[in-house]
Amino acid sequence: MNMGNRDALFPIRIWNMVDRIADGLSRTNNSVEGWHSVWNVHLRGTNRLSTFVRKMIEEDNLWDDRINDYHAAPANGIRGPHETRKRKYVNQDNNLTAILNDFNNRHCRV
Repeated sequence: MNMGNRDALFPIRIWNMVDRIADGLSRTNNSVEGWHSVWNVHLRGTNRLSTFVRKMIEEDNLWDDRINDYHAAPANGIRGPHETRKRKYVNQDNNLTAILNDFNNRHCRV
């Protein structure tokens, strides 16, 4: 079976992280997974629509506050001033950004 000419299941533009690194965005969906985990805990064991609606309103209010805080002080990031990332992940981001910048600054000789 020759798979050399077959299109990838997921195009490169979806899984390539170069643009995300250049834009300072996350490379994983860990924050989404964490949000889902917390959300499942809040709704575990209940099938009531009223509980779901109340939790959705609380979540909306939480994000309104976070967005307002971000607009007031963008340098603190969306996490706020008291929720910092682990140093090793900050170092990884800095290293990847340096590698990307070095690559972009190289001149190809043909």
